[in-house]
Amino acid sequence: MITPDPQERCPLLTVAIIGAGPARIELVCTLGDLLPLWYEDPGGDVDEIRVVLINRSGELLKGDINSKLRPNAYRALKQRGVQLLFDAAVAAIHPDAVEFKRGERTYSIKAGTIAWTAGTSPHPLLMELPISKPEYRDRQGRLFVTPTLQLPDFPEVFAAGDCATNSDAPQPPTAQVAYQQGKAIAHNLQAIVEGKPLAPATVHLRGTLIKLGLNEGVANLFDKFPIKGQPGHLVRTATYLELLPTIWRNVKVTADWLTDEIFQQHQPFRSQRLGRTPWLSGMATIAAGVLIATPLIWRAAQPTQFQQQMNSTGMPTLLDRMAPKK
Repeated sequence: MITPDPQERCPLLTVAIIGAGPARIELVCTLGDLLPLWYEDPGGDVDEIRVVLINRSGELLKGDINSKLRPNAYRALKQRGVQLLFDAAVAAIHPDAVEFKRGERTYSIKAGTIAWTAGTSPHPLLMELPISKPEYRDRQGRLFVTPTLQLPDFPEVFAAGDCATNSDAPQPPTAQVAYQQGKAIAHNLQAIVEGKPLAPATVHLRGTLIKLGLNEGVANLFDKFPIKGQPGHLVRTATYLELLPTIWRNVKVTADWLTDEIFQQHQPFRSQRLGRTPWLSGMATIAAGVLIATPLIWRAAQPTQFQQQMNSTGMPTLLDRMAPKK
């Protein structure tokens, strides 16, 4: 039910997103596409929808690995009519409003939906680990690791991803880094079992991916070759298909994706808003999707072998240190 009072509708149709990192931009662009579709269905005026991005700094993707994609992010937000509030430090969040400061003045924006996406912190479990030396943690509480991804105090423990960092060669907290580090840890565990020397973890950044709404994205391959729009969306989707663990999961997800591309109801509206030809855009997506998905499924079908072995050295482990004393 749509309330007839426009002053009452205004805050209800306002969405405030706090933060301007990659995940925030993906969320804002997707909402910028979906909210008009959802509101149009019951007969609402899509021009009443207001999506606001509130950021503490004066630019998008500041200090992020995706900073080179900033112009593409600006363009996508502008296309969707997203309002940008820069240099706005959030002071308080209420059930129906966000307070923020600009300089010495405090402002308030009414919003029916508020999403805080302005940063993350390590898992609380890391703070409970018996690692007492301050030099083995950074300011965020992440654990320092050796080049082989071992804890200096507990070499039998490996850590990777956004819970660990190497001060000599820091890596961005992205999935591709954690994925490669996990593979390196697996090889080192096998090396321990076989009595071989451990190898330092090597991470090769393959580029960055950002989803910019429905069927649109940017793929910056190896930070040199930007692929924009629908081709960027296809590259991003294919990348995630490649990482799926089993052939059946790969087949299911690929089938769901292609089915959505064929029967989706939002494509004509989105294409009309962005000045595209609906059937041509859809057919290009389906054809490219089939070409990309076929070799990925074949690759996932190849047999693989995994060893699950534990090293028994007799050393006091990290779990032993955490066990309650009798």
